[in-house]
Amino acid sequence: MIGRLNHVAIAVPDLEKAARTYRETLGAKVSPPTAQPAHGVTVVFVELPNAKIELLHPLGQSSPIAKFLERNPVLSRSIRLRNVARLAKCQLQCQVWK
Repeated sequence: MIGRLNHVAIAVPDLEKAARTYRETLGAKVSPPTAQPAHGVTVVFVELPNAKIELLHPLGQSSPIAKFLERNPVLSRSIRLRNVARLAKCQLQCQVWK
């Protein structure tokens, strides 16, 4: 049986801009960036009431995430959230973070 969703990971080319969008536009609680050299990434967690969004940014050019972003330079994300800014439903079409 599948359990509760823990987190969704999103690779972003501009970690600061992505974190700022979640913090300032949506009012989300955003963790400070944390380097994880063993995985070749810097991560930021966006905390939601029932899960987290993990923003991944390459830590160096040999990072697997750097290679992924090179192969997929234009990524569009659609995230459906509920009860954002006291709205019953809100759909956010995130901009491409370049």
